Amino acid sequence: YPTVDIEWGDEPDTDCNATILIPADANIIINGESPSIGDLIGVFYNNSDGGLSLGGYATWTGSVTSIAAWGSEAGEDNGFQVGEEYIWYVYDNETGQSLPATSIVSFGDNTYSCNGLSGISDMNAECSSSTGLTLSDLSAGDYTTTVTDANGCETSVEFTISEPDALDASASVTDALCNGGLGSAQLTVSGGTAPY
Repeated sequence: YPTVDIEWGDEPDTDCNATILIPADANIIINGESPSIGDLIGVFYNNSDGGLSLGGYATWTGSVTSIAAWGSEAGEDNGFQVGEEYIWYVYDNETGQSLPATSIVSFGDNTYSCNGLSGISDMNAECSSSTGLTLSDLSAGDYTTTVTDANGCETSVEFTISEPDALDASASVTDALCNGGLGSAQLTVSGGTAPY
């Protein structure tokens, strides 16, 4: 999904809509938790500017609810086109963030049709995580930083960079004997990071 500013509450009001049923027992997960009363569940469509526009939403109450997904009027860009796929977002009341969501439709389709009827059985919305972060040229010490993902989700991260003990070397020397005898030197290394 693109990174967008989601405008909640600016839904169209056109001549035709589809109804999307959200049962009270739908398996909805937001950032690993059940939805909170007041979270918003919305469907968005692609507008002529290439962005997303709100096509309808419902406020989660813990009871059966539904979304009226508004269709576009003839020649207008003010709602869903017939056959257009629903793009789901959830507004997490606790974090104040709009999160992209995936849904499983239990009946009907995940696309708009005038006077259509569909229902959700499962939905998952969460901040994404990535292991692609690379840090370099940091000295040993304690650090705190804020990480923001592509969905705008933020978290504070604390980490410590340690360094090995200082490298220390000592030599034990045995002198060579007279008349061609062999000597030796033994080096003892500690600290640092093996192998040496």
